[in-house]
Amino acid sequence: MLPLFKDGETVFYSAGDAASSFSPGDCAVYRLEGGLLLHRITETGETGAVFSNDDGLDGHFVKWENVLGEVQTSNPLKKGRAGLLFHKTMRKLRCALKRN
Repeated sequence: MLPLFKDGETVFYSAGDAASSFSPGDCAVYRLEGGLLLHRITETGETGAVFSNDDGLDGHFVKWENVLGEVQTSNPLKKGRAGLLFHKTMRKLRCALKRN
């Protein structure tokens, strides 16, 4: 999740009712294959959410029961609509740079 988060960085998150407390663009912590990950939510649904990073990782579905909580931050690029816009912009830039 560079440049917003660095490997090994300590983050705080708050648990909540996943289905109602998350929006596309929010960064959240979740369990996947025995590990803990932090990525951005790009889509939400009744049973879970699609997560992706800002580097171009293809989205992957995570059930709500595996989502631990939303990252607590005052940085507007790490949550909500501003975060989703940042995510989409970064992905487009990285794709353009890979083509060149």
